[in-house]
Amino acid sequence: QNAVFDQALLQKSTVAYNQAIDKFGDKKYNPQSYGNFDFDERLQYVERCQLNLALAYEKLKDYQNARSVYALIPRPSEEYERVQLLIAQTYALEENTSEAIAMYEKILKDANISNDSKDLSRIKLADLQRSAKRYAEAAVSYELIVAANPQGEYADDAQYLVGVCYYQIEDKKPEDLNKAVAAFQKVIDDYPNSPNVSDAYYGITLAYRDLAEKSDAAYWAKVIEVADAATAAFGNSDDGKVLETLNNINLVKINALESSKGSEAGIDAMLEVLRKVVSSPVSTVDAKARSQLKMGHLLYEVKRYQEAIAEYEKLIEISPDDESAPTARYQIAVCYFQLGQAATDDSEKQRFLQASAGASESALKGNLDADMSLSTYYALGLAKAGLKDQAGATDAFQKVVSLSEQVGDERRQTSVYDAHARLADLYVDQSQYEPAIQEYEYIINNSQDKDTQARSYFSIALVCDEHLNDYNKAIANYQKA
Repeated sequence: QNAVFDQALLQKSTVAYNQAIDKFGDKKYNPQSYGNFDFDERLQYVERCQLNLALAYEKLKDYQNARSVYALIPRPSEEYERVQLLIAQTYALEENTSEAIAMYEKILKDANISNDSKDLSRIKLADLQRSAKRYAEAAVSYELIVAANPQGEYADDAQYLVGVCYYQIEDKKPEDLNKAVAAFQKVIDDYPNSPNVSDAYYGITLAYRDLAEKSDAAYWAKVIEVADAATAAFGNSDDGKVLETLNNINLVKINALESSKGSEAGIDAMLEVLRKVVSSPVSTVDAKARSQLKMGHLLYEVKRYQEAIAEYEKLIEISPDDESAPTARYQIAVCYFQLGQAATDDSEKQRFLQASAGASESALKGNLDADMSLSTYYALGLAKAGLKDQAGATDAFQKVVSLSEQVGDERRQTSVYDAHARLADLYVDQSQYEPAIQEYEYIINNSQDKDTQARSYFSIALVCDEHLNDYNKAIANYQKA
């Protein structure tokens, strides 16, 4: 219906078809004018002209004339059933849903219409209800299609759409989600050769996921069970669409496995599934990149930093320009910093901190937004401070402070306050006492945390007491602390 047609040629075709119908139709055709010649196929040709004329009107979006011409096709014609469906379609095309529904209902009541045409009418009727988001009604209509002809041409599609409709009911009530599961399972059981089977597995995993999130966490086990069954059924398929669906099922399985991510076994199970997504021949570059990022994050959460670095680096290798690549580069820097913090050998600690600083500087060469720039400069500042590079650390933390007004993520404010505190300490170490006090005062005026404010008052007091000999100010700040 989205094809582009030459309107002028369509108009000319309507003129030609009308002339042919007028000249050779029963009303005006006079065999005597042609030497008493008539031919058996004449009315068939006239009927074909009528059909083509109606279709031309339809392409011109002149639906009223299209219906008028379709109505000329007599009941004995082989095209009669098709024409009834085409009339209903014209109403749907002009978005006259009520008339379209009425026409399909008329077809269903016609005793002379074949079961196959009635099945198609039922599915069109249900499709109209579904497109209008009347999912509960549509589900019932699709169920009637299956009940009317369980082995019909459209039965497996209809059964699958029963599940889709129950799943799409907006409230996501447990009873509707369970009906969706039952409908999808019926596709798997009753129509094992249907192309909808892999999608039915996916529908079940989605429904169980929603039940786990909204009703009972025990359903996560069902998600894993169904995902494993789908993998067993389709893991060796070479059908691209099926493999893509299997990828989606595995991503839902990840959600289920995350419910037990506190255990190493849970993490390893998630990594196994994510690696399947990455290695799948139908996975998009975006899906592979997101899976790599997820693997890195999972390993980071359980402090397997070296493995996490490897996964982040694979992401950058797969898609260096992906929107998640800056996050991967930043996370590499953070992983190296964490390894440096945990190292007991000084040379090893220095090596990891150097790697962290290098990864941060590399990340900052990219096109980063303010949020990511702030986080990366903060990581650089930590690494430089660990390396006793006061100038480098001061510069990095100053960059963090300068970006604070541009960030949109409130979670980064903790880094901002810490950068102010670290800057203050660095200024003290460099005997720059007034800038140090200004940093502490910023924290006092902007932080909502009483303990943080108290520590800042105490730090100001120490600076005034031990370095500036301003004892009155020191006493005042000790009291506030």
